[in-house]
Amino acid sequence: MVKYTVLGHGRCRPSGLSNMKIFYKISAILLVAFLFPLLLLGMTGYLSVREIGDRTTETTTEVLLRTERMHLQKRASAEALELDNLCSSFENGVKHLRSHYQVLHRHRERYDVDKLPRAYTGVDTAGLAGFGYVHPVYGAYADFDGKIPGAPWVPRPVVRKLRHDPALRTSIEASLESVMLFDMHLQLAIELQEISADLAWIVLTNGVTNVRPEYDYNRIIAKNPSILDLDESTEDYVRLVDAEHNPERKLLWIEPYFDQFKNTWMTSCVAPLYDGDRFLGSVGMDVLLSVIANQFIAGQEADGYAFLVSKAGKVLAISKDGIEDIAWDSAHRKALMQTFLNGRELPWTEEMVESYGSTTLDKSPEHDLREIVGAMKNGQTDIRNIRLSGQQKLIAFAPVRATGWSLAIVVPEQAVASRANEVQTAFSQGIQTTVVRYSMTSLVVLFVSIAVGLILHYYAVRPLNQLSRRVEAVRWDNLRLSKDPKPRDDEIGHLYAKFHEMLDVLRSARNETVGKAEEIQRINAKLEIANQDLARELDERVLVEQSLSREKELLAVTLRSIGDGVITADRLGRVVLMNRQAEQLTGWTQAEAEGLALDEVFVVRDENDQPCNVLARTLRTDEQEIGSFEVFLQARDGSKRLISDSGAPIRDRDGVEVGVVIVFRDVSVRKRLEEEMIRSQKLESVKLLAAGIAHDFNNLLTAILGNISLSKRDPALSDRTRERLQDAEKASDRARGLTQQLLTFSSGGAPIRGPVDMARLVEESAAFALRGSNVALETSFAPDLQPVFADRGQIAQVIQNLVINAYQAMPTGGTVRITVDNTIVKPEDALPLQPGAYVRVSVKDDGIGISPENLRGVFEPFFSTKSYGNGLGLAVCFSILKRHGGHIVIDSELGVGTECRFYVPVATEALKPKQGETATPPRGTGRILVMDDEPMIRQLAENMLTSLGYEVETACDGIDALQKIEQLAAKGKPFDAVVLDLTVQGGVGGQEIISKLSERYPTLPAIVSSGYSNDPVMADFASYGFRGAIPKPYNLRAMAETLAMVLSANDDKVS
Repeated sequence: MVKYTVLGHGRCRPSGLSNMKIFYKISAILLVAFLFPLLLLGMTGYLSVREIGDRTTETTTEVLLRTERMHLQKRASAEALELDNLCSSFENGVKHLRSHYQVLHRHRERYDVDKLPRAYTGVDTAGLAGFGYVHPVYGAYADFDGKIPGAPWVPRPVVRKLRHDPALRTSIEASLESVMLFDMHLQLAIELQEISADLAWIVLTNGVTNVRPEYDYNRIIAKNPSILDLDESTEDYVRLVDAEHNPERKLLWIEPYFDQFKNTWMTSCVAPLYDGDRFLGSVGMDVLLSVIANQFIAGQEADGYAFLVSKAGKVLAISKDGIEDIAWDSAHRKALMQTFLNGRELPWTEEMVESYGSTTLDKSPEHDLREIVGAMKNGQTDIRNIRLSGQQKLIAFAPVRATGWSLAIVVPEQAVASRANEVQTAFSQGIQTTVVRYSMTSLVVLFVSIAVGLILHYYAVRPLNQLSRRVEAVRWDNLRLSKDPKPRDDEIGHLYAKFHEMLDVLRSARNETVGKAEEIQRINAKLEIANQDLARELDERVLVEQSLSREKELLAVTLRSIGDGVITADRLGRVVLMNRQAEQLTGWTQAEAEGLALDEVFVVRDENDQPCNVLARTLRTDEQEIGSFEVFLQARDGSKRLISDSGAPIRDRDGVEVGVVIVFRDVSVRKRLEEEMIRSQKLESVKLLAAGIAHDFNNLLTAILGNISLSKRDPALSDRTRERLQDAEKASDRARGLTQQLLTFSSGGAPIRGPVDMARLVEESAAFALRGSNVALETSFAPDLQPVFADRGQIAQVIQNLVINAYQAMPTGGTVRITVDNTIVKPEDALPLQPGAYVRVSVKDDGIGISPENLRGVFEPFFSTKSYGNGLGLAVCFSILKRHGGHIVIDSELGVGTECRFYVPVATEALKPKQGETATPPRGTGRILVMDDEPMIRQLAENMLTSLGYEVETACDGIDALQKIEQLAAKGKPFDAVVLDLTVQGGVGGQEIISKLSERYPTLPAIVSSGYSNDPVMADFASYGFRGAIPKPYNLRAMAETLAMVLSANDDKVS
């Protein structure tokens, strides 16, 4: 029953004590204080012991497994090493056999062959030695009756051949004598390995064989007559060590094979025999697989087994348990049982031979076994878990280094785990004993707690209950306590006294609290009004801060989106703000530059490299005078760039200057484009001037060269006069070369291109340019160098100009190195070329080099750093290569040298054979019309053609030429060919009349001639209707050959 006490104004609440008796509370406390810790301790101990047992069992299992794995791995490695030592002894024996036989073969003259036993003298031996004979029935050559040492053998097919081949008979006889001399070495080798080795043998490529121990040929042949035709020189133990299969002449272990003589499987250690580079055959020793099985697989532990695999994954040795694990079909199981358990007791079927011979463990249906066999074939050392025959097992394997084999030991994992189970059982029993003991202790503690609770109830709980009932009678309006009927001197009596004192204090506090409560209500009313005012101020401040935040964000976005650099600084010149573009141009970030001096972050200099005070200049600027300045900005990393900057002061709302803002942009690219445009315009003007000069000069040279060639034909000339004419002709040729350079440099025409052999052109042009100089020439050409599609004369001019520049850069001598190779230009290459195949030519010297400031102007016309020359060399090279679709690059360093590399597209046509010149210009007949606006060229052409046997008419322009062609055609005297000047100053040239001429007189061949030798019409005359072209200046031979070619082609076309 719950009791309530009325407090204050009639409100009720539960009394301080609940309906639960204090006796029960104390009893519960005792139980909790004693029994619960004991139970907790017991449970904790039980769980701890249980956990320790589980962990100990787990750890023990892991340690046992790890120990067994290490033990297995060491066993596998030890047994593999033991097998390795055995195989190494076989290899040493085979090496000794090879060494002895090769010495015997090379020095056979040292041995007395006549002392060999000849037990069959007089018997039909087919002309062979008498230490064996040809059996009259079997037809093979061998020691059938066992009368001599060893077992020499020649198969029946070889014996049949040597009866009709004296050379083969001589070879066989010499080989038989050699193998019989070698017999003692075979015997010694087999005696040293009598425990393990089955045979020591030698097989030569001509079929001669000898073995130890001896064969009983009669028994073997009676059992298997097909042996008579077995030529062992074709078997794997000979074929696989010949020069084709074993060029390193290494000693090899042959994969297991079935021996028809022994009716069993074996393997062989084989070494090749050589006489110099001639392969003689092989020598080796055989080991039965059953021997390997007996020696290395027997004696394994009862709960495991071992097996051995070859490099190809074939089983070389295994026990019965292992056969049950790894064999996956009946044929494979029978073959393994027959090989390793039954020996040679039972006959082999073809199915069994095929199953063992073609089956390797890496074909097993068990994926885990295939992986392990793969690791064994790779020569790995490891231990792994595998499931075989429904059991989880451990398999450890290690390589046999000498042979490439691998040995494995298999143990069931359960055999190891059973030891851990015993430990786990012992720990479980200990845990149960501990639980019983803790339970008994808990019962004792429970009874003790109940007895203590009863004693406390009598001496403490009852008095406290009485006090509790008196306290329940106390109310807020009656703070008085009735007197104890039986005063006590103990702690409970003292509690009564103190409770009376407490009630007195409560009465005083009650009266004081009522007065202060009224005062607090008045203060709370005032605080409520103040809080309302403060809330209004906070709302207004939040609105202001939000507005400032939006404005700041808008300013930041605006500055980031501006493409120019922006820097603001205060009046003292300290950086306040930078946008992203300013960070990129100066190399300073906003965080790094903030607070630094403006002239430390924004470092600018004028064109005289003098520093500029941007802050002072900006503060002096009026708003109406804001302008831009081009200065050089030095970034943080030291790099410089040209910029355009402008600045303005920042003023507050009162007009007071509080800082500056600087706006600037990078104008380096724009400046370079302006300079390039000026340079291009200058170059075009010079090209136009050069083309006009070259045309007029070519006309003059035509008259000079033509008259010289005519004068040289005069037989009355003296030798001295002829020499002077030749000198004049050479000088004219050089002048023609200069005009050719001017024309190439100008934009007046395209090169006359065709397939060109670059190797020959480079050799000729470079040698000609260096003739008589003190500079050596080194050339290097790619072996598969492709021809280029180019104008031979123009590319030769490029090479000569570059070589001349190279040797002029080495006045004291040196070496010019020219490298020519093929290259593929890709889109990612930094070259202004179309992607494709090019020929790259590099001309390198060891001269004085070119300074960086001069290197920028080397391709400009008339630019030269030398006191001689015309300054057109590299400009001409640049122009030629550009017209060819190529490019030129120059790298140079002062004091080190210069390298020029140029690229020319490869040709799609094959090179044409070069035709030689005739001794004299070809003559001809016919009527020829020559049209040219220069009277001296008309006269020259008339004299040339007349001297060649032609009838000549001349015309001054195209209109005059058409009229004369029509007049003579009307008279029945048509022209056989016309030579037309391409352009006529102030008149009609050949290009304007060729269409009319072709339309009216389609069979009349026209030849175009011009001083603009690089004009597109000259480069592709056929597309414009002309049959030939002769560039000015020309001589008598050029005119004669061109005219003869055109007339001959026209005759063929007409006929």
